[in-house]
Amino acid sequence: MGCHCLLIVSYFFMILNYFTVVYYGIIQWLRMSIWGWINLLTYHLFFILMAWCYTKACFVHPGTTPPGWEPKRGPDGKFVPARFCKKCNQWKPPRAHHCSMCGKCILRMDHHCPWVGQCVGAYNHKFFFQFLVYTTISGTYSCIFLGIRSIVGLRAVSQNHEGALEASQILVGFLLGLGILYSFFFLIAAGSLISWQWEIFTTNQTTVESYMQQRYLDPEERARGRWKHIY
Repeated sequence: MGCHCLLIVSYFFMILNYFTVVYYGIIQWLRMSIWGWINLLTYHLFFILMAWCYTKACFVHPGTTPPGWEPKRGPDGKFVPARFCKKCNQWKPPRAHHCSMCGKCILRMDHHCPWVGQCVGAYNHKFFFQFLVYTTISGTYSCIFLGIRSIVGLRAVSQNHEGALEASQILVGFLLGLGILYSFFFLIAAGSLISWQWEIFTTNQTTVESYMQQRYLDPEERARGRWKHIY
């Protein structure tokens, strides 16, 4: 239930950010000028990519051990060295790890992420990383754009304002400030995760493997090189 609540919170802030940037930032400020259209199309591009990758990371299953999977047998007919999961009562494929939150062995498990409501593993790791990239780009764009919008708005108010502020002006200022705040938060959170994810990608590891200080020992996969098949 908690993970589902975090999904709702994430989508809520995405929609709030979209509404703030598009309506109060672009439409009310730049109108439908050439710069308005350029910013509108640019923001929509990264927002749609961010929302799509987040949705895929949330709803594409990370992958679990196939039923009845067994390790390869050697020339003597015995199983090659492999790990056995006592909780699932079955063999673990290489790079699979048991997730206590999901109650399953996850293929190429990276970590359990409450913000996507499940594990990040073999089949949704790519979408998770892409989501981080587009969130960083979108967050940077939102912070810069809303910051400029706020400065221009404050200058206009200080030059032309007489008397008390109107309720609409207070609301716009509050939404712009809030938009900058959570855009900056997402930018910092996603940016820091990108640096970590990039580091483990380039060494052909997962977060779990990195913490356990072990590498993938399958010689066939290792022979493919450090930059290939990272997903």
